[in-house]
Amino acid sequence: MSTQKSTAQLLDSLGMKNSSFTLEQRLHTFILGKYETWSEENRSMSLKDIVPPHLQQKALDSIPDLSRFIVKKGKGYFDSVEGERRLVDMLDDFSRNGAS
Repeated sequence: MSTQKSTAQLLDSLGMKNSSFTLEQRLHTFILGKYETWSEENRSMSLKDIVPPHLQQKALDSIPDLSRFIVKKGKGYFDSVEGERRLVDMLDDFSRNGAS
């Protein structure tokens, strides 16, 4: 049973052509089915009931860093030529729509 052939090559030699694609499709279908079942069973639950407390705390702890990151990226964007142009366009749209 020692061979240098890959799993796909072995399956092909047994007449199972495109085995890696078929396996990937079956795995995708299986995982999607499990997700849909889980989602349906837990639809009435709040996120707080689903997410473990330690992950909730980790998310809360990361809010300051995430806020700083968003502000930094936003400032960088609006300081750019493209961002400045977009801001002018938004202000023009607002003044046109707000005046009507």
